[in-house]
Amino acid sequence: MTSFFSRHFSKASSDANSSYLETNTRAYDYTSASPTLCISTSTTNPGLLVVQYDGAPQNTPPLYSIAPHAMSPGMLIVYRGLPDPTGQMGPIGHITCSSETSAELNMRGCAMKLKMSQLSGDFSVTGTPMGKLKWKSSQLTGGSTLTLCDSNGKKLAKTKTKKAGFGDQKIEMLVPYDEMVVEIAVVTAYQAKAVAERAINSVVEVMQAVSGS
Repeated sequence: MTSFFSRHFSKASSDANSSYLETNTRAYDYTSASPTLCISTSTTNPGLLVVQYDGAPQNTPPLYSIAPHAMSPGMLIVYRGLPDPTGQMGPIGHITCSSETSAELNMRGCAMKLKMSQLSGDFSVTGTPMGKLKWKSSQLTGGSTLTLCDSNGKKLAKTKTKKAGFGDQKIEMLVPYDEMVVEIAVVTAYQAKAVAERAINSVVEVMQAVSGS
């Protein structure tokens, strides 16, 4: 696993020389990078989400970033590293909310669909190269912990937020996989969190309407 994440981080390190990446990057030992990724709001751009290894220095260039589409409300664009203002390096994927409990995702030409079960709180992911996947919700943690499993029940990754549905999100890869699988885990985990937030907000709105507040 260490060698994979080392190779993965090496590319991000080389990208730091590009003009569109953050400058003044401190040296970082990528070979000791944590297998846990963190999705958080950029410290320099509140409208941008960045994906970085947990524990990386704050000004380390991100592995991925997620930004709202300028012309299509409800659509998010996924980039390798930071968005390139020159347009020379385009996005690697996009996310579109198709309903309150589902979303359409596309990563490097792979079309997927994420759907939440309102009964169990689990999230199914179809259309992936690995077949059907599922983010399983832990009832013990109130939905703040999800575990990604394949169709055979093998655990691939797990995610946790600071509290159910909200806060920075951490994703731990439990098995060594190629970059595509890591990207699928990241975007589906993020969107599962977004769908859960919408579900919580909908419940709150209904309760407020019933109570007349």
